[in-house]
Amino acid sequence: MVGFHTWEAAAEPDTAVALSDVVEGAQVAQQHIGQLVIAPLWRDQPAAARRFLIAMSHDDGESQLTDIARRMDVTSGYVSVYRARLIKSGLVADVGKRTVAFALPSTRRWIRALDEFSYISESLHLTEERNVGFTLPHD
Repeated sequence: MVGFHTWEAAAEPDTAVALSDVVEGAQVAQQHIGQLVIAPLWRDQPAAARRFLIAMSHDDGESQLTDIARRMDVTSGYVSVYRARLIKSGLVADVGKRTVAFALPSTRRWIRALDEFSYISESLHLTEERNVGFTLPHD
């Protein structure tokens, strides 16, 4: 996909491509992966799974289940259920004991660009800080 879009971006695709063509091709391919792969998987998820993914996307790398549970203000058992479902869906990969990562690294960037990201992050009382656990205030 990157190669196709690189050649499409090239001014003279019959002779050569420039580094700028490769960058553009990669960006277009990234958008298509979001539209063709990530978006359909996202739409198939229930709201609770989306909240899990948004809480997870606040980490810049792998996510600890304890951090996700703390951010969502739920039990570790609750998080484990959605962890298993999201691994089965192909959105999340099990990378170690109680640690998960996005199966496609571009998923984090795609989620962060969603309008829902800000809304759900605010409802979870998450800030722009990364790798920090947050909890909902108790009434």
